[in-house]
Amino acid sequence: TSKGARPTSLEMGRYSLSRLNYATLEPAVWTVPPHPPTKSVTERVLFPLTVALTGAIVVWAYMNPEEDNMQEYWKRVETGQILMDDDDDDDDDEEDWDGEDED
Repeated sequence: TSKGARPTSLEMGRYSLSRLNYATLEPAVWTVPPHPPTKSVTERVLFPLTVALTGAIVVWAYMNPEEDNMQEYWKRVETGQILMDDDDDDDDDEEDWDGEDED
């Protein structure tokens, strides 16, 4: 386009860009996507079976009563007869690991 020429209504100026002309442009037609492929028997059964088995194990572990000796152990821990052992007891040790005493 020259400087004196007035651009048409769809022309945007430089680089030969133009606006979309909706009078002549037809919208895209959307179609339904294809159906997913059918699953094999293994795929249909494996996931529900895994979920059911995991649920059964969780329910069994929740409903299964503790052994009597474990109940007695925790009663003794709660009353203070047995002190809980923590994992950081190595931090308090001042021993020399190469076998020499500091005396």
